[in-house]
Amino acid sequence: MAPPNKKKRQKVRQQKAIDTSSLSLWDQEFEEAMQKQLVPPAEWAGVFCNPRKQPLANYLPRPDERVISNPQGSYICMGSDNLGGAWTGYGGDGETRASKIDLVCGRNGSKSNPNQDVDPLPFYDSARIYISEKTDCDKNFKLAEGKVGQSVAKSAIVLKADAVRVVGREGVKIISGIGVPDESNALGGAITKGGIDLIAGNIDSGEYELQNLVKGQNLIEFIKKSLIEDIKDIVSVMNRFIMWQLQFNAQTSLHMHVSPFVGAPTSNSPLLITPAQAMAKNSAEAMHDLLKINTNMLFSLTSTYLLPDGNGYILSKHNSTN
Repeated sequence: MAPPNKKKRQKVRQQKAIDTSSLSLWDQEFEEAMQKQLVPPAEWAGVFCNPRKQPLANYLPRPDERVISNPQGSYICMGSDNLGGAWTGYGGDGETRASKIDLVCGRNGSKSNPNQDVDPLPFYDSARIYISEKTDCDKNFKLAEGKVGQSVAKSAIVLKADAVRVVGREGVKIISGIGVPDESNALGGAITKGGIDLIAGNIDSGEYELQNLVKGQNLIEFIKKSLIEDIKDIVSVMNRFIMWQLQFNAQTSLHMHVSPFVGAPTSNSPLLITPAQAMAKNSAEAMHDLLKINTNMLFSLTSTYLLPDGNGYILSKHNSTN
């Protein structure tokens, strides 16, 4: 795969590619000296993934944590549930069975500098995978309740970053539920059945109120067996009505009365014959064309949208839900 175009990358950046403004004064002077002495960038400026000085905040590890970190700003913290000050979470409360692994890149994000002392900051750290045996994941990350609801004192895994991608070479499943009948939650409690919420913008109220997904096969069955069949029945009734109306119009245009004087039939109305014949002809042609168009349209819509081989088949060929 070709590397991304450098100019295109620069257009979408929201901050400098190299930000030395937050480095300590000593580090800034060091980099200036390296530039003046024409020292190769690979030896001091991070080129070819060599180490370089970063404007890192000072992370405040918890007494129960084991922290693995590197000078570029990535951390693996193993301890008890805690996001925020040391008093927060089930680790802050001193509860048991609340272990955690917190993987973080970029403490305090773009605002970091060496003069800061920081806690785990779920809203400001750049990227995180948080795994805990017992935590309040929705509360900690201020997530919309949705229909699934809030998870309280349960095991959880939370991924948070500017962009999250899940890629499966042979497929991806998102499953809610248990694997075996006697499975319990991480704390030994009964499993609460829940669905899957897809919430854009972390908002689930007002115009963004969650609604149930449509099941495709059921929708197709409803359209085919109800809407389309009803329309066909209406078309059939209209077609029969038109034939009856034409017969009635023909009889009306040729109708005669019996004369009260001699008892003989009168002649047809000369003012009615020509207009009646013209109306019969025009209405028959117009309604025939309209019904033909309607029938063809129904066939076309069915073939295009309701059959698997149609170009606009309304069901996804790859994605399914229950």
